[in-house]
Amino acid sequence: MAGHVFLWAEPIGALSKTERWRCLDCDQTGELDRHGRCKMCGSQGVAKEIDDGDDGKGAKEMDYSALFPGKYLKAGDLINAGGEATVTMKAVRVEEVADNSGGKKRKGIITFSDAKKEFVCNRTNAEALAAMFGRDIEHWGGHAITLHVEDVNGEPGLRVKGSPELKKDLIFILKLPGKLPKKVTLVPTQARRVTSKSHTGQSDTSKSDTAKGTG
Repeated sequence: MAGHVFLWAEPIGALSKTERWRCLDCDQTGELDRHGRCKMCGSQGVAKEIDDGDDGKGAKEMDYSALFPGKYLKAGDLINAGGEATVTMKAVRVEEVADNSGGKKRKGIITFSDAKKEFVCNRTNAEALAAMFGRDIEHWGGHAITLHVEDVNGEPGLRVKGSPELKKDLIFILKLPGKLPKKVTLVPTQARRVTSKSHTGQSDTSKSDTAKGTG
């Protein structure tokens, strides 16, 4: 379908005041502030809107989940912002989350330092994160991950694709209760998220030496 394509945000030095950006958190499109954040909500989770040659008659694909905004990151949020996003984990906690049956289940919640929406981390994604950063969730904070959309039983679902901290492919065996083990490959990704300058004048960077599979 003709329309627009989206790229995850470039470093601040490459930003233009006249370029249009779409916010991953509030889904508003417009210009960024001088710090490279969304002018509407202040989030750093933004994607650059680039014309791919549409003649103006086509419409950009918009997943229907945009009609039901919430505090948690959904596959539709990534579909509406280009299909994948690289974000930096801030903290991990466990809390009760409502499920489709109307009850509640205890699930892992990941917050990010550069996006406001939180990520409900299922077993599959948790196994991927443990393969890259170890089993101790207290050590996950500060690491960058790339999320993308995959087909999960006929529906779009969020999956960990890899990390810009990986130097090469990382293969692990995913073992889930009641299912056959399967091989999963996590890949090095490109860090295309907005970074900020510290008081020393150096750009903030992720912990590139500590991910497994980096050498």
